[in-house]
Amino acid sequence: MYKFNVSGQEGTLWWHAHLGFHRATVYGTIIIYPRVGHSYPFPKPDEEQLIILGEWWNKNVTELQDELDETGIGPDSADANLI
Repeated sequence: MYKFNVSGQEGTLWWHAHLGFHRATVYGTIIIYPRVGHSYPFPKPDEEQLIILGEWWNKNVTELQDELDETGIGPDSADANLI
């Protein structure tokens, strides 16, 4: 379990894992709505659409992490970008 302070924050935030190549596969959004009785700092949108961007490697990400650990060199660019 994680605890973190979002006081004064509003909007859509992106998070990802920071452990090895879990960052390549574990990510998502955190949506912080205005408090009850408060408004958006901009005109309220008519609707919301979440778009999450990610990367895809054809190679096993655990093997990519092992190569990084052995060589100190990061992987080539992802084989695909996901939307």
